[in-house]
Amino acid sequence: MVGVRSTTVWVVLAAASAAAADPPHGDDARAVALFDEGRELMKAGEVAKACERFDRSYKIEYTVGTALNLGDCLEKLGQVRAAYQMFADTEAMERAHGGRRAGYAHDRATALATKLGAVAVHIADPDLVGMTVTIDGQAVHPTAEFHDLFEPGVVEVVVSAPGHVEFRASANAVANKTVEVAVPELAAVAAPRVEPAKPAKPAQPARPVPPPTIESIAPVPVLPP
Repeated sequence: MVGVRSTTVWVVLAAASAAAADPPHGDDARAVALFDEGRELMKAGEVAKACERFDRSYKIEYTVGTALNLGDCLEKLGQVRAAYQMFADTEAMERAHGGRRAGYAHDRATALATKLGAVAVHIADPDLVGMTVTIDGQAVHPTAEFHDLFEPGVVEVVVSAPGHVEFRASANAVANKTVEVAVPELAAVAAPRVEPAKPAKPAQPARPVPPPTIESIAPVPVLPP
């Protein structure tokens, strides 16, 4: 496993450890304590709990040792994509700051990448107003081409925009292979057909009622005095 937070990285190959730089110790006491707890838990085989301690330490204060131990711990948990991302991010951080552990982080990320499947999404019209894109449930910025690595299995691609028909596709990510998803221009939703209103029939004039005639009035009987 990766051994210490800030001074030494224990690896199978002694050469890799010897090539690693000695970064400064962390300054935050909480982060150091959490890291030390993580190391002890790893020794005891409590991998999940160790990852939780390393993660909390990492969020409080970044050190390359914490990052490498967290990546190693995630890999042991079987979270290959998360471990790959941690090593890739650590490599970028080390290169940005002139750290000498970038090569080690790169090698770990490269090894993990072969266990992941690449998904390449090509969007015909990424500038469509209001477009949203989600890949494997995660929102991404609409762009003409998107490439990322995923755990082997089904990866859902959903592209939508107001007033347009939603696009959905399922990509089957396979380890160490690339699957392509082509998103065509989204078709506009057809406006509902509105039937023209029929003209109202003119109102019929009221039929006049003829006045009663004398003959039609019933005679009133005269009572005797």
